[in-house]
Amino acid sequence: MKNFRETLLERAEQLSNDALDSSTPIWRPLTSRDLSKLLGVSVQVLANWRVRDLGPPHHPARRGQGHKRFYRMDQVLAWLTERPSWEFGRAWLLRRGLAPDDADEAYVEWASDIFE
Repeated sequence: MKNFRETLLERAEQLSNDALDSSTPIWRPLTSRDLSKLLGVSVQVLANWRVRDLGPPHHPARRGQGHKRFYRMDQVLAWLTERPSWEFGRAWLLRRGLAPDDADEAYVEWASDIFE
């Protein structure tokens, strides 16, 4: 029987393909509710991971949006696959012809600031 981590790793490839095919930039914030649906876990599991510092990187809401937490899909995929998050941003940009073939981490960071 597979453990939970193995199940998440299997889902990572499908999540990666879906995210890279989406017209929404891969670095756009996801709510805890949206991420829980994508990963197949409850919102409470995400909260537990946050408290125990086990889950994907999360970001607090902007001022005036309450106590919500947001996640970036590129960082979630990096957490699942143990690859750098900028590689997913590069792949998303390349699929749209928005980056040169030799785009590096600095280029992806620059582009994510522009397209945000």
